[in-house]
Amino acid sequence: MLTTATLAQGVDPHQGELLQPDGAQLQLERFLRLQEQSERRQRRRYPISARSEYILAGNRAQATTLNISSGGVFLKTDQLLPVGKRIQVFINWPVLFDQRCPLRLVITGRVLRSDEAGAAVRTLRYDFKIRPREQRGS
Repeated sequence: MLTTATLAQGVDPHQGELLQPDGAQLQLERFLRLQEQSERRQRRRYPISARSEYILAGNRAQATTLNISSGGVFLKTDQLLPVGKRIQVFINWPVLFDQRCPLRLVITGRVLRSDEAGAAVRTLRYDFKIRPREQRGS
């Protein structure tokens, strides 16, 4: 019987032999991975482009927030981040509080994954704070 699992494993259903991956099989494998990833997402993501900073292992670095949800944030970073490590992310919130007060979202979380595209951080705790004066122009 031909199943997606059989195809994904590269087994010829008629002969039981391993097949070399071809373009169609690679596309199927990518589709199955994307489907698995999309099924894991339980919260809606919102695109947001905001200047950010993070502190990881005592080191501070710049980042850009690409999207955010109630469960986490995705950052564009200049370097790969160590998976599993605790991180603090500071996002210059793009909306003023009471139409005059700049805010900063402070997220404490863990790095879930990190690759060339960026780093996914799971939110453990968050808080809005008034943005420090030296950060108000950005």
